[in-house]
Amino acid sequence: MGVILFYLLLLIVVALAATAFYLLVRIIGIYRRARRLETMRSYETILYAALPKLSPEDALRSLLPEPDEAALEEVLLRMSDEAEGEWKEKVIQVYRTRGYAEKRLRQLRSRSRSRRSQAARRLGRIGDPEAVAPLKELLADPREEVREAALFALGRMGTLPALRPCARWWERVTAGRGRRWPRPWRRWVTNVTSSSASCCGTGTRRAVPSPPRWRARWEETRRRRCWRGRCAIQRSTCAPAPPLPWAG
Repeated sequence: MGVILFYLLLLIVVALAATAFYLLVRIIGIYRRARRLETMRSYETILYAALPKLSPEDALRSLLPEPDEAALEEVLLRMSDEAEGEWKEKVIQVYRTRGYAEKRLRQLRSRSRSRRSQAARRLGRIGDPEAVAPLKELLADPREEVREAALFALGRMGTLPALRPCARWWERVTAGRGRRWPRPWRRWVTNVTSSSASCCGTGTRRAVPSPPRWRARWEETRRRRCWRGRCAIQRSTCAPAPPLPWAG
């Protein structure tokens, strides 16, 4: 009887020790994540305050001499997700100055498919136009995961030089199969790209928004843009879309 109680108590002690160790690991993980989020928040505050006044080189040299590289890169990616126009160019310059763009471009030639995919997605999020040509080459990668990451990156950039390879790749892989664009891409291409690249009152070309945000932007701008001299809000239905800008 005494032996049974001993082993029962030993089992309880081991279970309590394992539970305590698990909770300790969880607490340490939560603490590290909290510290990293605090670090990222401070980096974001510094960049938002410094970039309008300083060049990217001066801001990094004077305010962020020895940053946490992983945290700083993630901050730049999040800033690029929300940035547009001149502000996005500054974010891309910081990304290049810190060497992240060159590092990710090298990883596109890595033997690891996970590294190639991750590098492609990060380059797509940052929107560096110099990455269009390397990402275009990834469309011929033997791994489907890498090809999907390259398509995501090019579509995330949302510019015509980035979208042309996507259209040509899809036309090439579906040649002779009688297939059309997938429904989300077909709707986005015909609505957003054609309207953005078409004449809009002033005859200027507008930037194409990124595919992940195409729905909200299209619904918001469809009622305000002028197409062929007529206001879209006065039409109950949209006029037929013109040929795709990259056709031919």
